Amino acid sequence: KLHAWDTIKGSDFLCDQDVAMRFAEEIPKEILLLEHWGIPWSRSPDGRLAQRAFGGHSFNRAVFAADKTGFFEMQALYDTLQKYANVSRYDECYVTSILIKDNVFCGVTVWGLTSGEFFLIQGMVDKGNRHQVYANFKPWIMKECHGSFPDILALNTEKGCLYQMEYHEE
Repeated sequence: KLHAWDTIKGSDFLCDQDVAMRFAEEIPKEILLLEHWGIPWSRSPDGRLAQRAFGGHSFNRAVFAADKTGFFEMQALYDTLQKYANVSRYDECYVTSILIKDNVFCGVTVWGLTSGEFFLIQGMVDKGNRHQVYANFKPWIMKECHGSFPDILALNTEKGCLYQMEYHEE
């Protein structure tokens, strides 16, 4: 509950408090899952997960993997993704537009940079990690690249899809 309180307080009570509570309850399980998927979390001398204060934490709570947490997270997620034959990846692709009908997201148009072809992917946007997208019919994920974040923000801004961007942390 203290984790949820820190989150709520850090947002000046503007965040969705139910979401903060759910996040605080679920994140310990997710950390263990990520460890099983291969993230080498840093350890304290007694072998437990090392923790440090981060952001508005009132005590050491954030786990980390040396100074490469993001790298290890992306690698573990990529390696785990490779185990599933029903997941399609679209590497070297660029989302050119977001398709909305009757105020509901229904897909994206994509330019394949290696083939030069344009194609449509029907789906829904996952609000995690800024660029992750999962389709309704066939899951897919777009590899994070340096040029994608501002472009995705611009496309979402154009369609009025952004929510509480004041809480986004890079």
